[in-house]
Amino acid sequence: MSSATSLPELRAFSVTEVSERLQISQRAVWRLLADGQLKTLFARKPGVPVRIPAESLRALLANGHRDGIGGDA
Repeated sequence: MSSATSLPELRAFSVTEVSERLQISQRAVWRLLADGQLKTLFARKPGVPVRIPAESLRALLANGHRDGIGGDA
């Protein structure tokens, strides 16, 4: 059994990386986080870097994310 197959699941992105991948502003990423449409890997506290797990990003895209707007809009 290889652990290499589970490595992509461990990937987490910064706000900058998510904004680049979705081609939206960093401010829009922060709104998605505030609205609960994106989850963070660690609790958001001063001094703790924000990391968005790949799983959360995939879930957002699977729910119809388009141009900074979640699937409900």
